[in-house]
Amino acid sequence: MIKRKTSIYSQKAFISLYLVVIFSFYLSIISFYITQYGLKLKTIHNLDIYYNNVIVKTLKKR
Repeated sequence: MIKRKTSIYSQKAFISLYLVVIFSFYLSIISFYITQYGLKLKTIHNLDIYYNNVIVKTLKKR
């Protein structure tokens, strides 16, 4: 009977440290830009609501 060595680590599936660093850097850049874009959209939305309320109040005064 031939015993095969079973292990979790396989040379074919090994991810190098450099690839992990580059991938994490890439994900951090993407998450930063998504966060900035989301904040920008919230700011524009809140300004739109504010100015719509000001316009409605101004028109009601007339």
